[in-house]
Amino acid sequence: MGQPGGFLEIATYDGKPMSPALPQTESSVFLTSGYTLAEGVNTDELEATWKEWSGADIMNSTPSVGFNNAGLYKQFTEGRTNAFTYVVRAELTKPGEDLKDAVQVLEKVRGIKLRDGITVDSSLFRVLPEGVFDKN
Repeated sequence: MGQPGGFLEIATYDGKPMSPALPQTESSVFLTSGYTLAEGVNTDELEATWKEWSGADIMNSTPSVGFNNAGLYKQFTEGRTNAFTYVVRAELTKPGEDLKDAVQVLEKVRGIKLRDGITVDSSLFRVLPEGVFDKN
């Protein structure tokens, strides 16, 4: 299913569709990473190993943050400029007081050495309950 922004969910950590999905808890935060690829990067290999290079395995192996799931999204629209090729979105249900635990995981994810030709921008965000229009 195509998502807003021209992305398609192509994989999830647990194999169950993640999107569209509301946060599991009001304290949940999402760690999102946008990846831009240079010409010639092997996308088949990347898609097969996404749990490693995206940090999803790190998040899953850090029980203190309450890793719920992660999804890999691939751009399916043509002709966009300055857009990400892939986006990874992971839900952390126990981000810690003042987001301390989530920030520590974010720093680990930012420290992953990516192969040449790939750049990434990672950050945390929280869905505010009052911003959800359809809660069903």
